[in-house]
Amino acid sequence: MITSYISKIGKIASVAIASLCMSTTSAHATYYGDWDVYSDAGTYAPVAYGDDIQFNACSSTLFNVNNSTSYSICDLPSLDKFRLFWYQYEPSMGVRHMASYVGSEAVNGVTPLFATGSGTFFPVQSTYYIGLYLIAEADSY
Repeated sequence: MITSYISKIGKIASVAIASLCMSTTSAHATYYGDWDVYSDAGTYAPVAYGDDIQFNACSSTLFNVNNSTSYSICDLPSLDKFRLFWYQYEPSMGVRHMASYVGSEAVNGVTPLFATGSGTFFPVQSTYYIGLYLIAEADSY
């Protein structure tokens, strides 16, 4: 049974397309029980317009606030109690939700692949900011 929600709006990554590059900052939220999450959208090298970019949330962690035990979400045996939401911001387009991965699909949201170029979430050469919103739906792991 889901007994609590833990959520973070993740590190926000800056993406420049033509040369797609990213930098990050972190965010924190309140927690319930003994566990908290730290969301990290990753840092990326430049990507050429028209190439794909694969995001990586493996630096996001689940940690115990009482004893400092910490686990990368990529090292957990199951992500079924997690939700991952990827967002992007570009000044002329505003904030856009790119993808959601919930329950048994959460594992697919750890390293999603996105295309760049016309007709994609990255349709113009610009600087984009990428956010990862991570929720853990339990108070014990």
